[in-house]
Amino acid sequence: MILKLKAFTIIATYGLAITLTSCGSSTNDNSNEQTATSTTFADNNSAPSNIYGIKGEDIVIRKGPGKKYDKIINEKATEAMHKTQYATVDYSCKVREDETKDGWSKIVVVDPDWLSESHQGWIETKHIIKTEEQATENVVPRQAEIFNEVSQVQSKLSGVGIGELKQWRNDSYSWMSSSPYYSFGSASSDNGMQNNLAYYLESKSETYIETVKLVLNINNSSEKTEGLSILDKTAQKTFTVLKLKIPAGLSAAIKSGDNFSKDDTDYKVSLTLDRSKLETWKLTIEAK
Repeated sequence: MILKLKAFTIIATYGLAITLTSCGSSTNDNSNEQTATSTTFADNNSAPSNIYGIKGEDIVIRKGPGKKYDKIINEKATEAMHKTQYATVDYSCKVREDETKDGWSKIVVVDPDWLSESHQGWIETKHIIKTEEQATENVVPRQAEIFNEVSQVQSKLSGVGIGELKQWRNDSYSWMSSSPYYSFGSASSDNGMQNNLAYYLESKSETYIETVKLVLNINNSSEKTEGLSILDKTAQKTFTVLKLKIPAGLSAAIKSGDNFSKDDTDYKVSLTLDRSKLETWKLTIEAK
């Protein structure tokens, strides 16, 4: 019983820390790509005029309008992790812009709302998505027809075997869909979590998919080889069901744990490693 309680405490503490670090995507919950599940502005007809989305990941919030100002420390996450953690925002956040100065914006995170008190300060304005910017963007179909068939892609990827993709939804700034985390192998002795895999579909338009992401989180480093092998097999199934040509060298890169990039006529494929909090491999298919 004591061992079970101790394991539960480790998992709960780690889970709390990663939940509090950032909005959701890049802060390594069970996945660096996790999107926030709190109430969003998608339930409203329109978002308030000064509420915006975010471009990018792991954007540090500072105490003033410039890089000379200190980063804001996330006190709760730091306490839970016993290591300094900084408040950051990413594409899964919604922020309120209160002031601008010299290319910087003073913001407060409004979604997820539990970060409103800890996540406020200054970020570069270039990371903020203005609603007018999206309104004026032309909707151009993707060259490969499969990316213009959102429901078909969801259905095909749901049949790969790592979980069914959720509804194609809009949060007033972008469209997205993801699968549940597919966990496998043994739990790590460090954080109590298994390695896991998930799909993420993203786009600025309802009518087509811009990126298909397959994300592997290595929580248990002793089973990294197995994790990369499962990523490789899932990647091959992904290209097969979407009827896309698998780039030469991709499979070898995945198995050996090397970054990879291939620019095709209709899409670009990349394999990248993110070590921000844990080892995360992102296979991205970007539609043209």
